[in-house]
Amino acid sequence: MNGKTGHRSVTPNSLKGELLAKGFKGLPEGMTYNQALKLVRRYINGCNELSLRAKFLMQAFLQLQAKAIVEVDGQFDLVNDMTQFTVFAKNTTLQDMLDMSRRTVQKALAELREKLFVWCNDSPSRNRSRGHGICLLPTFARLAELNAAAADRQGRIETVRFMQSQFTSTRIELEGMKRLSLFTHHPLIDDLIKVCDVMRRSTNTEKGLERLLFLKQSVDELKALVVLDIEMGKQESPQGDQSDTPITYKLNKIHKDVEAWQEVESGSACVPDPEAGVNSNSEGVTVLGPEAEKIVPVVEAAFRARSLITYEDQGLPPKRRLRLYGNSAAGLIKLHRSAVSELKVRYGEVGASYILIQAAFDPEVRNRAGWARSFLRANLQGTVVDTRGSFHRWKTSVESDALLQ
Repeated sequence: MNGKTGHRSVTPNSLKGELLAKGFKGLPEGMTYNQALKLVRRYINGCNELSLRAKFLMQAFLQLQAKAIVEVDGQFDLVNDMTQFTVFAKNTTLQDMLDMSRRTVQKALAELREKLFVWCNDSPSRNRSRGHGICLLPTFARLAELNAAAADRQGRIETVRFMQSQFTSTRIELEGMKRLSLFTHHPLIDDLIKVCDVMRRSTNTEKGLERLLFLKQSVDELKALVVLDIEMGKQESPQGDQSDTPITYKLNKIHKDVEAWQEVESGSACVPDPEAGVNSNSEGVTVLGPEAEKIVPVVEAAFRARSLITYEDQGLPPKRRLRLYGNSAAGLIKLHRSAVSELKVRYGEVGASYILIQAAFDPEVRNRAGWARSFLRANLQGTVVDTRGSFHRWKTSVESDALLQ
């Protein structure tokens, strides 16, 4: 069915737009036309139902009639004020104004008509004159609806921003927890970080808020585990020395019997003897030390001399007890937990225990925490850390003290 001009089809929405325009009685109470124009422009810019060409054309209509609309004062009169809301510009003018083709302008106008933003009040001659043109009254008749839709859309935007910010802040929190937690928790933390990386870019609020609730619960449970690990490990790895503490041990100099750094060469004498304990890792760093069965009794004697806890009555194997004494030695020298973890990564559990026990009890080492940290400050690829000489000297000293007592 075509309209009175014969070139524009009549649809239910076009008739509804005409009824909205003819039934307009004025703006809601307390709203001015300036506020109404701002509201309409804001809604048009964020409307997902309109194409880009329709948005441009509607903004052009508002720009052409803004001055006339603002001048409307007092009670609205449909007969006298209709022209204030009617655009009389020809398609050619709109084409030049928007740099669009004639067909694009026509499609955009048809879209606005179907979405109830304009009413095409056509004249029989199809010319736009003072009595006929493109009427914007349907848009102003829907101000309450547009205001509610704009508020709802703004609420969704704020919810998305809140959700994304929460995932981002949680990711930062997880990165910090990863540095403090044990290695056994790292796979779970990595999985949670991946969830944060995906969801902090998502705009699906329903799914995102559900994931956020699950993530917060998982983080709270993980926090409890990390706090428990820290409380249990306070005696083993308390706060370390200040960062500016001078280091008395120099890496490029052999400290008496302590053969801290020795290059591995083909055919050199650095091959461990059968009685030596050997610990190595994937970086090619080997730590030589006495066998655990031989050195653990000496370590326990030294711990008893200082009235410290020993594990000799718990039936643990020697290497397990050696690792526990290494953790306790880290607590004695006040070496930070992160430094202890890095030593274990580089040298292995037993190798790190050799270094920590030597740092705690060797009488030749003065700045004990700094000396232990010095093993983290060099490229150790293809080197051997030999602690056998220092342990022999320390064992002799401990046995002499025991005889004197």
